[in-house]
Amino acid sequence: MSSSASDSAKPTPAYMGWSTFGTFIGHLQEMGEALPDQVTKSVMSKVAFNVQGQLRGTLTFLGLTLGDDHRVTDKLRALTAQHGTSGWAAAVKANIVPAYESAIGDLNLEKATPEAVQRAFRAQFAAAGSTLDKAIRFMLFALETAAIPLSPLLAPGKRKSSGSAARRRSKKKPKGKDAEHPEEEKETPPGFLDFPIHIPGHPSGKLRLPEGLTEDDLALVDAYMAVVKAHIKRATETGSDAD
Repeated sequence: MSSSASDSAKPTPAYMGWSTFGTFIGHLQEMGEALPDQVTKSVMSKVAFNVQGQLRGTLTFLGLTLGDDHRVTDKLRALTAQHGTSGWAAAVKANIVPAYESAIGDLNLEKATPEAVQRAFRAQFAAAGSTLDKAIRFMLFALETAAIPLSPLLAPGKRKSSGSAARRRSKKKPKGKDAEHPEEEKETPPGFLDFPIHIPGHPSGKLRLPEGLTEDDLALVDAYMAVVKAHIKRATETGSDAD
């Protein structure tokens, strides 16, 4: 196996949905020669707001963009040019698969088990829990798209998670006062910030926002909160009318 990277140097792997990623690449292809030199917010306008942070992390991890200003690389242009064509598989193999060489380069993927892939990912990348599951799924879809032979145990459409979902299903539901403050999710996905919300008499919740928001972005957050307030107000008024 390849030597493990130090914890401080481990990169965060791509963990967004493969289909969402492909849709974005297709959107870039539609731009043709007008594809910008940077992936800015306007370029990601068709991507859900809460996914844009994951998309930027994915592009950076795969080497499709560079720097804090997210400059477009030749790899991204080459990948975009082949989207939806007979050359798509070869483009994915050439421009996406190499990002995983440090983790899976020594694995025989035709015989590898999900546990072996998980160990390899943990050794090289900063991912755990549900983020690890999503990151491995993204890679497996990329390998499948690139026509790289995989063990039946690794088929991305059939692969089971690392067990976190099963453990969650087996937990007993809290009762009484404990129901107001259930055990909180321990892990915040890389690139996000969680703000717990505790309201007496109601189950606990949280507000999850991507890191790096600007003052302009906060104006949009305020707009979303206004929608929430309006919804609660309508629900309250409807309940009063029913009484």
